[in-house]
Amino acid sequence: VESLGYPDFSGYAWFRKKVLIPVTMQYTTQKEGVMYLILGGIDDNDEAYFNGKKIGQSGSMPPNYVQGFYKFRKYAVPLSLVNWGK
Repeated sequence: VESLGYPDFSGYAWFRKKVLIPVTMQYTTQKEGVMYLILGGIDDNDEAYFNGKKIGQSGSMPPNYVQGFYKFRKYAVPLSLVNWGK
């Protein structure tokens, strides 16, 4: 968040990213049977959603806080959630 123009921010933030999953990936991805959302390391916790459905989390938010500091994030995306070419 600091690098996005909020240098003194300390707390929680929500980010949304729209992506286009090309139709050309559909055959190979369905053949493999899985697609992953790879977010890498995040400071500190996260909950990841794909098309409005929760697909994973690392750590947990208050009131039951558990640290997820820079754990590598790789979440399986159910293929039923993918809108190919959209």
